[in-house]
Formats: sequence, structure tokens, C-alpha cells
Amino acid sequence: MEAFAIAIAHEYKPSVDNYAEDKENREMMIMEFVSDQALEGKDYNFEIQPLSVTEGVDSIDDQHLIQVADSITDDEGRGQGPRTTGGNWKINKFLDRQRETAKTNTVKHNLPAQYENFAGRDEDLSRIHDSLSSQSRVCVLTGVSGIGKTATAVEYAYRLGVEYSYVFWVEAESPGLLADKYASIADALNPGRDSSQDDDNLIFRVRETLSILDKDWLLIFDNVVAWTDISPYVAKALTSSRGPLSTEHGREFLLTSIHPRMRKEDLEDDEDYALAAKTVNILGGLPLAISMVVGYVKESRCTLSDFLEMWEEKELRSRKPNTTSMASVYIDTVDSLWDIGIREVPSNSRKLLNILAFLNPDRIPKSLLVDNHEEDYLDLLHASESLSYNRMITKLKSRRLITIKEAPGAETEYTIHRLLKQKIMGDMDDYSIADAFRMTFRLIRKRFPRANPQQVPNPTNWTTCQEYMPHIDSCHQVFAKERKRIQRLSAVNSLEVAELFYDAGFHIWSRRGTLYDGLELLETAISLLDEINYDRDSKLRADINCILGLLLLELSCEDRLKGTDRLLEARRIRKVIYEQNPEDHDTDVLRMNANSDYALCLLNYHKFDEAGDEMLKCFERYQVWGVEDENPFENSKYYGNYSIVLMFQGKMEEAIGSVHKCLDLTERFSGKKAQWYRRLFLLASIYLQKGELQTALEYHLEILKARLEIDGKHDANFILSLYAVASMYHHLDKVDEAITYMEQCVECARDSKWSIVGLARAEYHLATLYEIQGVEEKEAKALKAKSTEVLEQNRRFAEQCVQDSGDELMIFDDLQPTLLGRYTGTALLKKLQTHLHRNQQAS
Repeated sequence: MEAFAIAIAHEYKPSVDNYAEDKENREMMIMEFVSDQALEGKDYNFEIQPLSVTEGVDSIDDQHLIQVADSITDDEGRGQGPRTTGGNWKINKFLDRQRETAKTNTVKHNLPAQYENFAGRDEDLSRIHDSLSSQSRVCVLTGVSGIGKTATAVEYAYRLGVEYSYVFWVEAESPGLLADKYASIADALNPGRDSSQDDDNLIFRVRETLSILDKDWLLIFDNVVAWTDISPYVAKALTSSRGPLSTEHGREFLLTSIHPRMRKEDLEDDEDYALAAKTVNILGGLPLAISMVVGYVKESRCTLSDFLEMWEEKELRSRKPNTTSMASVYIDTVDSLWDIGIREVPSNSRKLLNILAFLNPDRIPKSLLVDNHEEDYLDLLHASESLSYNRMITKLKSRRLITIKEAPGAETEYTIHRLLKQKIMGDMDDYSIADAFRMTFRLIRKRFPRANPQQVPNPTNWTTCQEYMPHIDSCHQVFAKERKRIQRLSAVNSLEVAELFYDAGFHIWSRRGTLYDGLELLETAISLLDEINYDRDSKLRADINCILGLLLLELSCEDRLKGTDRLLEARRIRKVIYEQNPEDHDTDVLRMNANSDYALCLLNYHKFDEAGDEMLKCFERYQVWGVEDENPFENSKYYGNYSIVLMFQGKMEEAIGSVHKCLDLTERFSGKKAQWYRRLFLLASIYLQKGELQTALEYHLEILKARLEIDGKHDANFILSLYAVASMYHHLDKVDEAITYMEQCVECARDSKWSIVGLARAEYHLATLYEIQGVEEKEAKALKAKSTEVLEQNRRFAEQCVQDSGDELMIFDDLQPTLLGRYTGTALLKKLQTHLHRNQQAS
């Protein structure tokens, strides 16, 4: 079930002191408008069910609304026609008045082109506006594919978008695309921003900026699969649903599309007036189907009567019996239309259509398709063949198979409906799908940057990568589904495909915050190499295993085990390659990086001595490369990571000195940014283990403040700092302060992308604080039950001596990654020191 959501915030902000009185006055004004216009209790063909609203206020400028509404007289309704009798015409008139006084400098971000010949939906548009002007401020439209949800949303944005300072459009088909497009709102809010910022940080920053923005804005999510997909981006909800076009509006859409110069008042005089109604009814009012009929009639130069005759013949032959589901009816309708005439498109136009079906359907840039291609099979898209290309595009547009967005100074973009995309894909034979993949792959490969050979992130490529990631993601989804058919004809060398999917996976890792599934891409790449029995000791295998391992280390406890295995395999391969060519610097760098990654794995499993030995080997090699100042990144890693070994050994002063060197070097290559504060967090943890609690607290408070400014309150780093500060107050026996910060930690974590075990630890700790203080007994019991369940699922991943201790908070600490909050308590290090030293003495 598809949906699109429209979220809105208005400029009006009531005073806090007079909130109750202000809210009551505004509600009275709204009710006066409704009752004065005889609209109270009116039955709309647009079902709306508001959900619980726990934040915010109804902030529409109601005084302006009433002033405009009061000026509408009954005389203005004369001559409006039968469709605007009663109070509905006054809503339309009111909306017209609103537009007359609207702002004209609206910033429209990522908004698709307005649909041609959009008809009807006046009541729907009015009802959307009503719901968005309510306290909930969020509206959701649901329905099967093809009933016109997106078209209605686009129309609303253009008709009433001028009422807002900003209109944002976000495609939400996949998590990665949703995150990309939502993060891109930062470009509209701050055109001069640093484009190298992580998407994850941008998402939270955008949400916070919108929450405090002193201007009104409209945010539209298109093609939402489930509300949970967008819940991190909006806090409140109002749900609504609607059906297909009515016969009247469908007929208007059909006839005015076939005859663009026809006026609405002349519809009844058209010879096809009755046939148009019949056509709309047999199509179930499906806007996509009506649009396809328009394209067929105009291109084939036939009449509606001819079309209906062909339809009836087709139905007698192929209509499936007992079809009752609306979704099934719509799919059958599109199938029938396809069979009647859409297959008649010329060969090259059909090839282009097949390519488009592999790409993300929302925004396909012309520059991705047209270039000075050297491949013979891409001649139809060669830049010199502009006339032929324009003919192909015209054919597809005239048949209503694609829509085109063109704007002065902007790149031409194409859109294809998802239901059509599915039909096109299913209609291709094995040769066609293999050929389409070959062309699509080559087009993307030419545009998408290759990964850095030393696996060093390159922010200068991020913008280009983000532009084409939606198309790689879509192409990968199709490839995964149709892999056997595509590979059967060996349309593209499997090695090249594996390289592309690795490059995309590398980008996802290096950019971090992006929500595209890097694991799937990388696992597909590995499987492709396995299929062709590619060299087990190749650099590409090592590259893929390395990034796979690093991604897995940041996930669950079980995934960290898998990540370790991947990193061990990468390390094995790096060693083999280095031994074959020890003089190559890139090979040496990759070998040392693999050893450094392996040392981190050893720290995760408390193998401090082994980890220390590996780090010292890396440090010796760094010195061969040059002085510390010439290699600040590698040396800072050493000093930071080795401080954990020194801490375990009880050499607290040396550990502190090592971290200070790490901080100095980090500041040289990155300044006091996220990485610097991550390493300052390590320093605070060491001061805690040393027993200098106040110093540790002061550092953690400094980090917390900085992370709020850098990352925002929903970022994982900020949430971890909330937990650390709360823990420090607990260590200092300041339970009230500890509860305050821990409650904030739990609240932010539940609404953010944070680890399940991390959240469970915070909930368990909060329950413990409640018990100490003797408050919130019911809540404490519920929190303990919930968090203990998570603990039992993951207990086995903790060190055995820690499990045997029976100290739940200590076990939770041990389940955290070494560098991400493992040492925010005081019991774990002591337990490990005692147990591991005892084992060493015994051996």
C-alpha cells in the first residue's frame, strides 16, 4: 500500500503564558468560520482520522483566515455551477483569496513538474488544506498504485505552495533515497553549507532547524511504504485515505487531455461525452490508466469508440475471473492497456523505456543517458543523435509513459510511474532484460566515481555519488530479482558489476550517515566474485571484506563477530599481496590499515596484549614513512587506540599522555570536530577509570555541548554523551541530575538511530536510578523487564567472567564497542584486570 504524507508548520506562535486562552480563542474562530459557512458536519469524500498529538500547537494564523472568510458573500456563489453548491464553493473561494494575498517568494526544493491536464480533486485539495491547518499539521493519503496520490500532492504544492516560505518534496521509496532527499533540504535552508557533512548529521540538523524555523513550510513525502519509515522525520500524524477519480472528474481529465483546447464548460457538447464516462468507469477511475488511454488514442489516431471496442475484445479473452481486490483490478487494467497498444512504441523508444525501468523512477537526469558514447549498443543515446533522441522522448511522453521536468537553468529530468516500471520489467524477455541491464550498467558506470585505492574517503566525490546512488540502488534491486535472466546471456562481465557495487558500498561506508544498504551491495559483489571463481587473494576481495567488516562492527553483537571474520580475511589477503610486492607504498598502507583494524577487533574481545603488539608494529611502520607531523592521521590512531592498552595495564598517566598526543595530531588534520571529540570522550573515560570523577564529568559536559552543536540531539554521538553525563552524576551520587540526563538519553534514543543494546542499557540504568530514588515504581519495573529481555538475548557475547558476575549494568557495558561507551562505568575494567591478570599468572 503506497502513501504520501504532507507535513506542515505555520509561522504563528502563541505566547507561552497565554497558551490556553490563545488556543481557545483560535478554536472558537475556526468553529465560527465553519458554522457561518454552513460547513459543520459536512460529509467529504475524503476520510480523515487524526492521531494522537503530543507535541506542538495549532499554529495557523486564524485571524487572517477569519478576515478573508468573512469577506466572502453568498452573492459570490451565484453562477458557480452544480458542483459548488452549498458550502464547498466558499472553501474554494477562500483558498483563492488566500492565494491572492500569498507570499510570492516561496523556495521550492526538489518539487516535480506540475501534471498536465490535472482535473477535479477540488474537494480533496480543500480537505488536505483543512487537515494541514489543524493542530495535527500532518496528513497522510493512502491507496493502491496509480490512483493519483502523487499528482494530487504535486497539484496541492503548486496551488497552495505560495502560502509557505518553503516547499520541500522528499522521495521516500527506499530508506537510502529518503535519507538523501531529506538531508538535501539543508541545501535549501542553507545554500552555502559544507557539502561534506554526513547525511546522518544533516538529517537531524534539518529536523531541528524545521522545528524552530520562524517561517512557514510545507514538507511532502512521496511513495511512503509505511508510516514507520518516515516517523523519525516527523513527530505528529493525521491519517487520511481516498479513492480514484469520480466519473465526472475522470471524464474531464480524459477529454481535456485528448483535446487540450477544450473548455470545461464545453465538455457536454463533445460527441464522446458519454463514451468518456463509460471509459472512465471501466478503468475504475484510475488516473494512470486514463492517462495511458489518452496517449494511445492520440498516438494511434483512433476514437474512444475504437478503443472501447478493442477493450471489450481484450476483456473477453483475458479478464481474470472473480477479481475483487482493488489492487488486482488496477493491475489487470494496466495489463490490458499495455496489451492493447503500449507495445506499439517504436523499437528504440522501447529500448529507452527498458533502461528507464532499471533506474530510480522519480528523477532520471538526461545527462545520465545522453553522452558521446563509444559503445555501439549506446548509439541511440549518442549526443550527436539529438533529433532521434528527441523523437524517442516525444513518443514516450505522448503515450503518457513518462513525464518530463524542464525548468530554466535546471537539468531536464524524466519520471516513470512505478506501476508501469513493474509492468515493463515483467514484459521483457530474457534478451531484452539482459540488453537493458547492459546499457543501464554502462551509463551508471561512466558517472559513478571509483573508490580510492587506499580506501581513504574522498569528500570531493560525495556530491556526485549521492546524485547517482538512487539509480545504483534501483539497478541493484532489479539485478538481485532478475539475476538469473540477466546473467544467462552474460550481458555484462560479472567482475565489472562487482566493482560497481563495491564502489557504491565504499561510498556508503565513507559517507556514514547515508541509509542505503551497503551490506547488500557488498554481499552481492562478493557473491559475483565467487560465481566466477575470482582470485581468492585479489585486492578487490580484500577491499570488499574490509568495508563489509567495518560496517558489521557498528551493528549488533552478533554482527561484530561476522565483521571480525571479514576483517581477518581482508588482513590475510593484504599480507599475501604485500609479500608479492613489498616495495609498493599503497600495498604497504593497506597492510597497515588491516593490522590496525585487526587490533581494534582484539580490543573488542579484551585481548589487550595482542592488540598492543599489533599497534606497536603499525607505529614502527608509520615512523618509517616519515615524522609524526607528516602522517597525523595514522599516528593519531595509534596514540588513541594504544591508550586503551595502557589503561588496562594500569598506566593511567601514560594513557592520558597518549590521548593528549592523539588530540594534538587529530586537531592538525581535522580541527576540533566530531573525530576530535570522539577522542576527547576516550580521555574522559580514562580519567573516570583513574578515579578523577569531577575531571571526567567536566570533559563529558564539554563533549556533550559540542556534540549538540555539531551533530544535533538525535545523533548517536550526542545520545552516548547524554548517557555518559548521566552515568557520571550517578558515580558522584547526584541521582536527581543523573535521572534528568538519563531520561533525555532514553527519549532521544527512542526517536533516533541508536543501537538496541545501547538503548536497553540506558533504560536499565534509568530504572536503577528510579529505584534508588524511590520514584516511578511502575515505570521502573516496565523498563527493567524490557531491557532485561534484550540483555538475555545478547548476554552470551560478554566476557564469561563478566557474565558470571551477575552485575547487569557491567554486562551491558561489556556489550558496547570499545570506542563507543564501553568504559562509562567503573566496575568493568577492574573485573577484566583482575580476571585476565589471574589467568596470566596461572598460565
